[in-house]
Amino acid sequence: MDLDAASMKNEWFEDDEPSSPGPNQIVKDDKYFFDDGDCLFLAEGILFKLHKWSLCRDPESMFRGMFAIPQGPQDMTVLDPIPLSDSAEEFRALCWAVYALPNEIHRQITRDSLSPTRDANVKRLTDVAKMCHKYSLPAFESWALEMIRIQCQSPVHHLVRCTQEMLGQIMGLASLSIYYSRIELVFLVLDFGGQAPLGV
Repeated sequence: MDLDAASMKNEWFEDDEPSSPGPNQIVKDDKYFFDDGDCLFLAEGILFKLHKWSLCRDPESMFRGMFAIPQGPQDMTVLDPIPLSDSAEEFRALCWAVYALPNEIHRQITRDSLSPTRDANVKRLTDVAKMCHKYSLPAFESWALEMIRIQCQSPVHHLVRCTQEMLGQIMGLASLSIYYSRIELVFLVLDFGGQAPLGV
């Protein structure tokens, strides 16, 4: 059953079926809720139960400092969820990045014209880069930006097919990142026949 926010501490482990949360309802994410996880996050009514080690692999991770803060005495069998302002989709993208299998990682640098479903997921990569910038995961951020750059320069490149909104997101990432300049991506758009977002 769905979980009422007031009683979720006692009841959130009873529902194994994913569903869309309504007002004041909390449900477990259908992929990133691990029974042996040791940290709990809440985004848009979705619970994510992760392993601290997965979020602390990057030496500069903000989560390292957060998890190092001493906690008061509490029942270790019950985890308090950490509320997030991010969308569930954005946080799910971060989870994907820290838990991705080798074949999923390799897929981000390849394109298969005969099987579009095997293409890199550029929208997810932009969410990964955004979230990693926010939570200080520079190793993952630089990897996501490099994968985006590769997709933008591939023979069947992403920039000529993506939406104006997506172009704006990619340009925004460039302006935040120390790895690729805004100007470089503008020229990628223009050189490959795309249209630069308004205001760039």
